[in-house]
This record gives sequence, structure tokens and C-alpha cells, in this order.
Amino acid sequence: LDRVRMQGMSSPSPFGQSLASSPVIGAPITPHVVPPAPPTPTVDDLALFSEDDGLKILRHMSISGDLQGTAIRSVAWRVFLGVLSGKPDQWIDQCKAHREVYEQLKKKHIIDPHEIEAREKADLSLNNPLSQDETSPWNQFFQNRELEKEITHDIVRTYAGTPFFEQRWVRDMLIRILFVYARENSGVQYIQGMNEILAPIVYVLHTNKMVPNFSARPRDPMAPFHVAMDAAYLEHDAYTIFHHLLVIVGRWFSLPNREPSSGPVSRADVSATSAITDQAANNQIVNQCRYIHFTLLEAVDPHLASYLKDLAIEPHLYMLRWLRILLAQVFPLPDLLLLWDGIFAWGKQAELLDWLCVSMLATIRHLLLGKDYSICMQTLFNYPPTSDPRILLTTAVHMLDKYNKIKTRDKTPKPTVAPLAPAPSTDSLNTKMIGSTKALLQPLTTSLTSTFKQMFVADDPELELARLRTTQLHMANRLDRIVYILQNTPSEESLKSAVEELCQIKQTLASGVYPESGPGRPADAKPGKLAPGGGYSSTAISPSVKRK
Repeated sequence: LDRVRMQGMSSPSPFGQSLASSPVIGAPITPHVVPPAPPTPTVDDLALFSEDDGLKILRHMSISGDLQGTAIRSVAWRVFLGVLSGKPDQWIDQCKAHREVYEQLKKKHIIDPHEIEAREKADLSLNNPLSQDETSPWNQFFQNRELEKEITHDIVRTYAGTPFFEQRWVRDMLIRILFVYARENSGVQYIQGMNEILAPIVYVLHTNKMVPNFSARPRDPMAPFHVAMDAAYLEHDAYTIFHHLLVIVGRWFSLPNREPSSGPVSRADVSATSAITDQAANNQIVNQCRYIHFTLLEAVDPHLASYLKDLAIEPHLYMLRWLRILLAQVFPLPDLLLLWDGIFAWGKQAELLDWLCVSMLATIRHLLLGKDYSICMQTLFNYPPTSDPRILLTTAVHMLDKYNKIKTRDKTPKPTVAPLAPAPSTDSLNTKMIGSTKALLQPLTTSLTSTFKQMFVADDPELELARLRTTQLHMANRLDRIVYILQNTPSEESLKSAVEELCQIKQTLASGVYPESGPGRPADAKPGKLAPGGGYSSTAISPSVKRK
């Protein structure tokens, strides 16, 4: 293991020189810190992946927060994300294939012109530092240097203060993985925040690493674990997990359906596509933020959703960084890993992440309701520490189940009631009496119905009823907010604000009694005038009464 670590520390950078000489990361590095030895996987752990109900138990453990502290977290993540299948007897071949892919990608994208010149007789018109040809290895080498500087700038700030991430071999590994991914997926490019997603993956793999030894028992049943957790391939496995995770959340970083480029990419192409990529990705994630707030939060906590909407707080202002980097900058690393356990175990394109955002808002609703815009934004940008992240997971799952039940109930067709069969007539006299009664009542019924519609109902009764219900809910939320302000923050300014808002509510209700036009609006109705006997017109209130 020490030999592997030394190879990682002394391995060349993607650009043919050791990163130790790079001025960007030339600061003193904390000596290598060896964490305590992790627990070793057992036969019971293997049963979770091999038995029929094992995966269900494993998913339940992850969502409940019980995967923390185990020796199988890194393997469980790979199974949840589809890197490894659920059958351990296939892991050895799958790991070998994934690691070979990454090895080939490094050879493809990590270019050193000096090695090319020494290995083969290259065309000097292309293989020289002054060549501007796009196929020149030196041209590609200088482009790689620009990308290396950009990635390194973010890596040195990733989990700053954590000894594990301040080690040079860890930083070099993160830079190589991000570089290879950006070069292989030119439609994505490297965007700040990818480093925050990769770092926890490397940490988990390092924590669950093993040194395989099959000399004693070549057919050891635990061999799949030894191969999947081989410390010598930590970098290869980290790239594979990162790649599969970006398949899920990569839509927030790149254009949809963008195919990787097979040839070199010029700087002009990168600049032109980056602006389009950023705009398209931002549109997708902004829409996702609005969906979480105006659909999911509105369904489970309409009071909080309405209050934030009344404050004109746009969801993407604070929620964008929650989604794009999977809450990486919101929670400390141990809590973040526990939340990722649940997100990956739930699957379904990280659906649980949306509900975790709703759960986070509902958990701090007491810190938001009744507060002004600046305090709410400060609270949302600096999310308060959570004593137990399991509560957020449990609440998110509960809300998701509740929301699905509501959708299922709404989609269930309502039973149709068959019309009652006409009562059998006893004799012709009763039939004649019923017929004559209907004939007498029909004109009166028609007249009353027409009069009622003209007095109280607009052209579309269903639309009018929906509008009144919406207005009623909105007014109730605003009145609730006024009561809260008067009870908790009694002051001259809050009293003045409450009076002004009450006036607005009164005017809204007054103007909504009659429709703006149509047969239901009397000729003498004026803006703000209530129905006869219903109150005063807003224009008839004297200035002195308004001040009072």
C-alpha cells in the first residue's frame, strides 16, 4: 500500500511534469494522514448483495442512515448507480472492464510531446512548440495546461482544512480524473462544482479500501469484495462512479443529447459552446428549482410556499447550489455522505434529492415565517446546522409518499351514480298530476335560475368558483401572516405595515364581489363597491378614517 501511495504522489501530471513544481499548488502540503483501519466486509455483508431480499434490506439501511460506518458503502454506491450489478460473482469482470476503460482514456488524453518525440519520429512541422496546427501534440499540450490551471484552482479549495484533501497525491488524483472526464466529454466541459461531487467519492473509496491477498485461498468467497475495493485502483473506480453519477445530474452541467467530440477542440469552439452550455444548463436547473418550490412544496406546505412567494424570493437564488452539487457545500462531509446514501439508494434519477430540498425548507419553516426578505435569504444561504440528518431523510420520504398518495387519489376516477329509474305510475290520474305540476313549475324554475345567474355567477361558473377559492386561500395566508406579525413583533412600523396590508386585502375582496363585465355586473357597480347591504365603497371612506 505504501508503494501505491508513493506512485500516486510521484506520478506525472496530465501535462508531462510533476505537480510538485506547479506554482499554483506549491504551498506546503500536510503530511499523509492515515485514517483508522476500516471494518472488513463479512459474509453477512456479502449476503446483502447475493440474496433475493438483500438489496431491499440494503436500500432500507441506506435510507434509514444505517449504512454509515460500514465497510460496504463504496460497493453499495456502485450497485445503486449501476456501476456494478447486484450479483457479486460478476463484479470481478465488471471492475476489470471499467478500469481498463479509464486506463485507455488516460493514454488518449494525457499528452506529453517529449515522450512522443522520443518514442517515434514525428513530423517536426507539427511536433514543435510553435506549431498552431490543431493536430499538433504541442498545441493540445498547451490547451491541456489551461484546463489544468482551471481545475487546480478549484481543487486547492476543495474541503480546505481537511487533512485528507490537502495531501498532494489526493489533489493530483482529483485533477487527473476531472481532466480526463472533461476531455472525454467535450459537450460538458469542466464546470466549477464538479470537484465538490468528486471529492466525497474519493474519500469513501479510500475509507473502504482493501489490499487483496488471494495466495492463501484462491477461491475465497470474499474475492468480489477484495477486487471491488482494491486500493491500487482507487483512481479508476472513482472515475467510474463519477462518470455514472454525472449521467444523472449532468443535465445541469451540459446541453442535452450532446455527443463527445472525436477530435481536438479549439479554444474558439470551447468559448462559443460554453456560453450556450451554461445558459441551457441554467435553464434546466432553474426550472427544476421552480418545480420543487411551486409544485412540491406547495403541495405539502402551502403556507410556507405562499409566504416565500409573497416575499418575492426566487427559488433558484438559494436552491441552485443545493441541486447542482448535491448539497455538498451545505452539510459537513459525514452528514453529506449519509444523505447521499439515501439519494443513491432511492434511485429514480435522484428523485429523493428534490424532496430533501423540500424537507430542508419545512425543517426551518419556523426560522422563515414572519421574517423579512433579508433574514430569509440569509437563512437559506447559510443553512443552519442539523443535529441529525436522518430526520431530513425520514421527512423527505414521508413527504414523497404523501405526495404520491395525493396524486393517486386525484387520478382515481370518481364513481358515477346511475340516474334513478322513474317510479312506476299507479294510475293515469297521478301521471296527469305530475305532468301538469311540471308544466306549472317550469317557467318559475327557469326565471329563478336566470335571475340567480345574473346576480351572482359569471359566464363560467367553474372558473369563477376556482378563482374565488384561490383568492380565499391567498387572503387567509396573508391574514395569518398579519396575525403572526402583530403577536410576535409589535412595533409602530409593523403595525403600520399590517394596516396597509389590511387595506389592500379589503380592496381586493371588495373589487372581487362583482365580475368586471358581463351580465352579472349591475349598472351602478363601481370599483370597490360591495353588493347592496354588504358594506361601504372603498372610495367613500374619508382620509381621516383611513388614517385611523
